Amino acid sequence: MLAVHFGIKDKGRGLVGQVLNNSGFDICFVDTDKSMIDEINKKQSYNIFFADDANTQIRIDGVAGININGSVLDLKKIIKDADLISTTLSIGTLKKIAPLLAQSINYRLQHTKIPLNIVVCEDNPKTASVLKDSILPHIERDLLPLVEQNIGFVNATLDRIIPEQNNEDMLSIKVEPYWEWVVQDSNIVGAKPELKGAIYVPELLPYIERKIFSIKTMGTALAYAGNYFGFTTVKQCIANKDIQELIKGLTNETGEYLVSKHKFDRAEHLKYQQSVVDRLSNPYIDTHIWRICNKPISHLGVNERFVKPALDIFEMQIEMDTSQLMNFELGVTPELLNNLSKQFGIDPNMVKDSDSLKEVLKQVMGQYSAVLAPMSLSRVIALVLLYRDSNCVEAEQLKEYIQTIGVEEFLQQYCGIQEDSMLMQFVVQEYSKLIRR
Repeated sequence: MLAVHFGIKDKGRGLVGQVLNNSGFDICFVDTDKSMIDEINKKQSYNIFFADDANTQIRIDGVAGININGSVLDLKKIIKDADLISTTLSIGTLKKIAPLLAQSINYRLQHTKIPLNIVVCEDNPKTASVLKDSILPHIERDLLPLVEQNIGFVNATLDRIIPEQNNEDMLSIKVEPYWEWVVQDSNIVGAKPELKGAIYVPELLPYIERKIFSIKTMGTALAYAGNYFGFTTVKQCIANKDIQELIKGLTNETGEYLVSKHKFDRAEHLKYQQSVVDRLSNPYIDTHIWRICNKPISHLGVNERFVKPALDIFEMQIEMDTSQLMNFELGVTPELLNNLSKQFGIDPNMVKDSDSLKEVLKQVMGQYSAVLAPMSLSRVIALVLLYRDSNCVEAEQLKEYIQTIGVEEFLQQYCGIQEDSMLMQFVVQEYSKLIRR
C-alpha cells in the first residue's frame, strides 16, 4: 500500500510516518523543504527516538519524497497510485496547494475510480471541508460527480509531544512514547483506512477539545506559572509544589467541564487526565519555557485554551463538590460586592471576609449545591497577563496594552470577558494578588 503525506516536519515524520509504517504503507512525503526531501530520497529511511528509559529507537523504511515545487507530473503519478493521502499542514497552506492537489485528483479520476480518502490532521473540525471547497473550483466539470463519489475529505486530530530537536541527522526525530490519532469516520469513502492504533469516531470536536483543554491547557499553564516563579524549563516547573497544585485545580476544572459537555465516561476520562499529567512529567523531555509561552495574546483568545472553558463553565453551571470553594482564597473588594449586589441582589453587608464570601458564592452559584467555578483557570489567565519576555513580540505587545488601557479593558477587548461578569472579578483579583506577591 502507498500513502502520500503532505508535511515532512515534526508531526509528519514523528507521528504520521510511524503509524503509516506500522500499518504496512510505503510513504511518499510531499513538502517544500528541498533539503529534507533530497535527504529522504537519498536515505529512504529515518529514525524515531523515544523519550523513555531505554531510549528506544525504531527505523522507518520504505519512504521517499517529492518537492511540491518540482515536477507536477511526479505528484500526479504518485497520487494516481496512492491508497491514502494525509496532511499535517495548516489551513492556509492547504488552500495554497489546493489547485495543485486538484490537478492530481483530476489526473487520478481520469485513470481510476478506486476510492481515495484525504485525511486532514488539524485541530479544527472544519478543515477538511475548507480543503474540499478550495479544491472543487479547480476540478474539471465532468469529474465533479466522481469527486463526490470517490474522494473522501476526512477530519482527524493528532496528539504527541515532540520536544526541541538537537539531532545530527536532519531526518531523525525524538518524540514522547504516547500518541493518539483520532479520525472522524463520517466522510470516509469506500473501506476505512487501515491505520493501526487510530481511533475512529463519528464526531471529532469532542476529541479536539479534549486535547486542547487538557494537554494544551495544562502544558501551557505549567510554563506561564513557571515563568512567574522564575523558572526556565518545564522540568523545573513540574517539580514545584505550587505549580503542582495549580495543575490539580486545572485537571479538576477542565475534567468536569469536558465530561459534562461531551459526555465522556468519567472513569475513562480520569485515566486520560492522569496520562496527561504523566506525559508532562516525562523526565526525558525538558522544554524551554519560551518555546511554549511565545503567544500570550493568542493564548488568551476567547476561543482559546483558558478563556473558552472558563466562560463555558460559568454558562453551563456544572454542579460539583463544594469543597473546591474552600481551597480558594478570595479577596473581598468593593467591585466584587457591587457585582454581587447588581447581579444577584446580595446584600453587601452579608460579606465580611473570605469565608462569608465563599458561603455567598455557594448560594448564588447553586441553591442546593455549588457549581464548578473556574478558579484555577482564572489564576492562569492572570499569570499569562503577567508574562514578560523582551524577545517575544506578543509579550511586548501585551505589556504595552496593559500599560495603555489597563487589565480590565484588555480582558474585555481581547478576551471577550464582560465587565460585570464573575470571571472578570475572579481574574482581576488573581492578577492583583499575583502582582503584589
